[in-house]
Amino acid sequence: MRCTTLPDAAPGQNRLQNGIQIFPGSVPIYRGSTLVGAIGVSGDGIDQDDMISFLGAHNGGARGGGLGNAPKAIRSDNVVVTLSGGATVRLRYISCPFAPFLDTAQQNVCDGL
Repeated sequence: MRCTTLPDAAPGQNRLQNGIQIFPGSVPIYRGSTLVGAIGVSGDGIDQDDMISFLGAHNGGARGGGLGNAPKAIRSDNVVVTLSGGATVRLRYISCPFAPFLDTAQQNVCDGL
């Protein structure tokens, strides 16, 4: 029995057969290369949600305990998908606003982390 009324992506290929919904604003939490949990944020917008969860995991890990974001080598933005026309796209890991803070010139706060 299907849990959703979403149309099939192609005949017989259910998009979300089990009914799971996928939302931005969450990141996995790792201790080294071991997945130990996740954090999710929902608020004003997708980019802000991503930024807060990503920086929360990073800054929390920076305080000690060895926790943090996924190691760069295993993040989803390393996956390249070839489209039917031959073009390629890279999956998204997070999407942080370019200039997220009011009254400051700070930019690209997620880069390099």
